Amino acid sequence: MPKLALLNDVLVRGYVNVYFDLAKIYFEEKDFDKAIQFYQRGLQIDSWRVDMVFELACAYKSKGLYNQAQERFGQALALKPSPV
Repeated sequence: MPKLALLNDVLVRGYVNVYFDLAKIYFEEKDFDKAIQFYQRGLQIDSWRVDMVFELACAYKSKGLYNQAQERFGQALALKPSPV
């Protein structure tokens, strides 16, 4: 992998926690649309974060989107088949 591509990947991965932090803030403020948006952006960068997949499922559930919530809860369980 060229150095520039590797550097770019590192920089993008550095933003993942910013997305997740913003998602948590919006979730606490009960702005579930924004929370879902930022969880999704973060998971586009790092889809292996079982804690964030679980929190996205909770946001879907809080918004009443039960099918999406069930899908994400299942994904979280598949990533880590033990209590989150």
